[in-house]
Amino acid sequence: MQNTKNIEFVITGCGRSGTTYVSELLQKAGIKCGHESVFEVTGPAKSESQYRADSSWFCAPFLIDLPQNVKVLHVVRNPAKVVSSFHRIGLCADTMWIQFSKGKTPLEFMAKENYRLAKFKKHFRRYAYVKNHRKLLEKYTTCFKEKLEVGRLWQYWYQWNEMIEGQLSKMPNESLVVRLEDIDSRLDEVTTFFGIQGYVEPVKPANLKKGYRKRTISWVEPGEEVFRLADYYGYSEEEVRSQMK
Repeated sequence: MQNTKNIEFVITGCGRSGTTYVSELLQKAGIKCGHESVFEVTGPAKSESQYRADSSWFCAPFLIDLPQNVKVLHVVRNPAKVVSSFHRIGLCADTMWIQFSKGKTPLEFMAKENYRLAKFKKHFRRYAYVKNHRKLLEKYTTCFKEKLEVGRLWQYWYQWNEMIEGQLSKMPNESLVVRLEDIDSRLDEVTTFFGIQGYVEPVKPANLKKGYRKRTISWVEPGEEVFRLADYYGYSEEEVRSQMK
């Protein structure tokens, strides 16, 4: 891939698992790191990258094509937290406009007297965001075979991380798996992995989707494969269930 010519590091995992946090951490440490700049939702960017690193969950399907010298950081997060975060956005909802339409059809929602062009632009961007992401999941996972929204999200978390694990197992590249919840406590190990010398101050986490309205979530039981993979990453069944609220 021509666009990875200057890339030394790739950070990936599921969405809503800390890729933004890691990119900010590396930028602070002096490593020019893009966020979904080299690997976009539509695939690898066509232009040559000027970054040393890219932090993007979109790169997961393309890991196997990376040059052997590129190091890969795989960031994971409690699956229930990922499900809850993407549920708020409506990533796997039955309709792609559910996040802003409040149960109405788009035309019904837009017929409100106080609907303005500015709101239309904002809502269209959200609709397009969900649509592009769903295309990605439909191409690389079977999560939409699940009947219920939360069931689809459980499968997304499981299948996406399994895809990453499967590719890394076939690659000679150096890699490291770290839980988002442990990054700050393992900061020395993480910075050593990136060849960073000296102390790096943790950055303040930011909720980039705080503008999305809260949605009531109806939890469904995850499959045993979800608990099994979560346990592999160090999340007990009790820890997962504690976030199902």
